Amino acid sequence: RRSITLYTCPELLSDDVETSKSQKMMDCWSSLQTGVVNTVGEMGKISAVIFDTNAPEEMGQIVHKVFQSGLSRNDLLESEHVVLTMTVDKPIESTWQDSLLERFRTEMALFNPTYHTTVNFGSDASTQLSIGIFSAGNDEFYSRLIKATKAINVESEILDSKSGVVSYVPDFVPSKFVTNDMYDIEPSIEQWLGQELLAQQAILQFEIKLPKPSIPDKHRVLFNDYSHNWYGTWLPGRVKSSSNNDLYNIALKGGGVREGIERDLIRKFVQSTTPYKFGDRVLIQRGDDNNAEVWHQGSITAANDDGTYKVRLFQDSYGESVVTQDELIHQFEAPDPNESSGFTSEKLKTVLSKSLADFFPDHVNVKMLVFE
Repeated sequence: RRSITLYTCPELLSDDVETSKSQKMMDCWSSLQTGVVNTVGEMGKISAVIFDTNAPEEMGQIVHKVFQSGLSRNDLLESEHVVLTMTVDKPIESTWQDSLLERFRTEMALFNPTYHTTVNFGSDASTQLSIGIFSAGNDEFYSRLIKATKAINVESEILDSKSGVVSYVPDFVPSKFVTNDMYDIEPSIEQWLGQELLAQQAILQFEIKLPKPSIPDKHRVLFNDYSHNWYGTWLPGRVKSSSNNDLYNIALKGGGVREGIERDLIRKFVQSTTPYKFGDRVLIQRGDDNNAEVWHQGSITAANDDGTYKVRLFQDSYGESVVTQDELIHQFEAPDPNESSGFTSEKLKTVLSKSLADFFPDHVNVKMLVFE
């Protein structure tokens, strides 16, 4: 294939302050378009446009203007053509080169087969070469792209790829008709059991639940007899007695005793002296219909300049409210700092390895990573 070289117009590089930039751009566009038209008349239509890494953004704008007109574009470009841009040491996605190729895809060749993708070559970011590719009229774009990257034999990565608008094909004749009898009509459980496992990946998160510190008798608390992270109200009281930090008997503020309350449903009444922040899960003091002290579950939605907080109560009937810091308590308590599970990542890996080895057949290769 023959090629032509289009150099950056000298006037774009000059320091001439008497001529405006817009006039320089117009002069360059005029001379460049004349040169391209004359060359196409001698050599035929263009099948590829390649931008050197040193090409300035102004040349990209001028090339876009040359091909912007549909009439001139059809006269100058082959129906199957490609535009390549290159950058070194920086991702092409945030450059004018990427914007130019995207305008080719959205303004000049809208309908499929039209593609815009980026390929990075090399693993070192300081020397990585990014090539932006716009392709039009090539039905085998992806297969050719993969073949080309393999032939280059340099570590590469194909990034985000976009296509054009699906083309309407009148009197379309499908290559294959699909009927109901081509589908497996066996029960789903039989189809599931008949599948052969090729590979399996599982991501598990383990959390060690450490005990919370014990609460001494007569200590002021809030308790919730409805075990739910989002709903339920908390009532004030004091610890009357307990059994090994498992079950507590709570003397209610208004009289009476609630027996056998689990530790997880009790919060020490300790108000924070440090400011709350957006998103904190809190208990919010609001009175009920009888003006009794009741605390509701919610979260901080804003911290106001006057020291108050905007909060959202999880029970829909309450919505948002503005409260002071004295009307807030953290919903969750930290575990007892003196307690330790003694369970390390190595122990976890040992236990899981044995379990997985017993579960999978001998020919299955099991790989496992454990992160703390």
